[in-house]
Amino acid sequence: MRTSLVLTVALLAALALPALGAAKGPSAALISGPGISGKHFTGNSEGGDPNSPLATLTMGGGFFQQVFGQIPDPTLPKRPQGTLGPRYTITYHVPGPNTGRSVIRQDFYPYASPAPLTYMKPSQRFWGQQRTHGGWFVTDRSLPRKLGLPAQPPASSGTNVWRWAGIGGGILLLAAAVGLLLFRGRPRARPVSA
Repeated sequence: MRTSLVLTVALLAALALPALGAAKGPSAALISGPGISGKHFTGNSEGGDPNSPLATLTMGGGFFQQVFGQIPDPTLPKRPQGTLGPRYTITYHVPGPNTGRSVIRQDFYPYASPAPLTYMKPSQRFWGQQRTHGGWFVTDRSLPRKLGLPAQPPASSGTNVWRWAGIGGGILLLAAAVGLLLFRGRPRARPVSA
């Protein structure tokens, strides 16, 4: 009886090892967004090296919770209250068992208030048929600083200039239309006949 118990435990451990081995983190990540054309992160992504920028990103940004899920679940199905600020995109390269490399995307709001947030779209396909858990994740307030991002969001980009130019142009067109209507609506003076 004792031998069968040992064999059962050994068999269960052997079955669990491939699953644990497959649950590896990304080998690299790239952040892009306002003021950042592409910031690369490499290293150990699973927290074994406290000096690894990639581990700081994955562990602090909710990567594992959003990809694999966790019980209890720290992700939120709906966006938390507050302002988001500028959006950054994180592209993870995740090596997988027998499937090559998968790409998983995550949105990052480092200047969100009251706390930085990440969002991962549910059901992103990886490792063939696996799908991401997804959801919103509230990060530690110090994560943007730990990742080397500026303390404040970058100054408004040129796209805001075009937005204000469009608004100004719309106001000018509206003023011209009102002026034309007022001009047409005035009674015209009739010539006096002698």
